[in-house]
Amino acid sequence: HDKYGYDPARFESNMLDQFICPICTNVSREPKECVVCGSLFCNSCVTDWLKKKTECPRSRCDLKNNPMRKIGGALARIYNNLDIKCIHPSCKKNYIKLSDLEAHEEKC
Repeated sequence: HDKYGYDPARFESNMLDQFICPICTNVSREPKECVVCGSLFCNSCVTDWLKKKTECPRSRCDLKNNPMRKIGGALARIYNNLDIKCIHPSCKKNYIKLSDLEAHEEKC
C-alpha cells in the first residue's frame, strides 16, 4: 500500500480540499499540520521534505522551532469520518470510514 496520499477520486465528500497534501496533491495520509499556518500534509511527504528543508512546503513558515504535529480534536474526527471506497474492485461496500479503511482492506 502506498505511503503517500489517497487518490481523491476514492472519496465521496466534497470537503476534501482542506485535506489535500500540496506535495503529492492527494488526500493526506497520516496528516501532519504546520503549527504556524495550519496547512496539512501527508506524514511521509512532509517527513521527506523536512529532510532537505526547514520551512513549510506551502507557506514557507520557519519550522526550525515549530515542527509539524498530528492533527487532533474536531479536525481529526472530520478526517476519520471521511467516506472512502475500498481499493478492491470486488468489494460490496460502497464506502468505508477512513478510520476503518486499513482493517477493512486487510480482510476484504
